[in-house]
Amino acid sequence: MLYRMDKKEDVMYIAQYGKAYGTVLLQKLLPKINKTKNLFVLDSYEEFKKIENELPEVFTCRADAKTGEKATLRVEGNFVKKENVEEYIRRVKQSNPNRSGFVH
Repeated sequence: MLYRMDKKEDVMYIAQYGKAYGTVLLQKLLPKINKTKNLFVLDSYEEFKKIENELPEVFTCRADAKTGEKATLRVEGNFVKKENVEEYIRRVKQSNPNRSGFVH
């Protein structure tokens, strides 16, 4: 599963995630003030490798869960270097195998 906010058909899936929903809503209601150029919801390091070239060397990465699911990793937003993404995804999956992450 790899969702991209710049693909209209993916937006409804991204909106199912608690934290990512706010960004989707901001893009819909106030696109001129939304500073997020794109947002990706991904589930594995392999998916990250598909989008790696679209990201700067350091970017924001957060763990997220679908709305209504219990969060098991404390809320944390991190500036992550590309070289540390694999470890971050491993930590997210250790906290709850059903959690995903999003990057923007």
